[in-house]
Amino acid sequence: MGKEGSVLLLLNEARNLKKQGHLKEAEEALRKALKSHPDDPRIQTSLSDVLFRAGKSAEARRFLEPVLEERCTDPNAFLIMGDIHLKDEEPAKALEMFQEALKLQDTGYVHSRLARADMAMKDLTRAEESIHKALETDPD
Repeated sequence: MGKEGSVLLLLNEARNLKKQGHLKEAEEALRKALKSHPDDPRIQTSLSDVLFRAGKSAEARRFLEPVLEERCTDPNAFLIMGDIHLKDEEPAKALEMFQEALKLQDTGYVHSRLARADMAMKDLTRAEESIHKALETDPD
C-alpha cells in the first residue's frame, strides 16, 4: 500500500473513533499518524478537530495555523479555526474563517456557521440572511 492509501486508512480509523465519541483514542491514532506523515495537512486538520472537540483549543490552533498558512483547499480547516475563534470570543476572525470556507464549499452547514458568527457580532440582520441561505442550500 502506498503513502496515500496509508494516510487514508489512518484518517478513516480516526474518523470512526471520533464518530463513536472516542476522542482520546482518535487523538492518539492521529498523533501516531502524524509521526509517520508529519507534513500531511489532512492529518493536522483532523487532529485539530479532535483536539478542539476535547476542549484543547490552544493546541488545536497550533496544529491548524500552519495548514492555513499554506494554500489551504480544505474547508474543514477554515471551519475548525472559525469555531476556535468563536470559542475564544473572536467573532470577526471567526466570520473571516467561515467566509473562506464558503468560498470552497457552499453548504447549509457553512451558512449556519456564518449565522453563528453574525449573531456573536450582534448583526442579527446578516444572521437571519445566513440562516435563510442555510435553509435554501440544505433544507433538511
